[in-house]
Amino acid sequence: MLDPAVKIVKVSDQASLDPATLLPSSSKIVTYTVGAHGPFNLALHSQDYNTETVERKINENVATLRAIGALPAA
Repeated sequence: MLDPAVKIVKVSDQASLDPATLLPSSSKIVTYTVGAHGPFNLALHSQDYNTETVERKINENVATLRAIGALPAA
């Protein structure tokens, strides 16, 4: 579950080339804010995009913001 301070602003698709193979690939870009901080962008390959991965990566960022004192403790 996402931290209550997180607000998802937008989820968009982005086409690109895989740098290793030069084959077309697609990514999902999740734009979000954490309290008054952000916007932040999380880019994931489309095949890696799922709720658990998005929540884990965003919550890791929230934990970092709390660790440096940018957000109050939960």
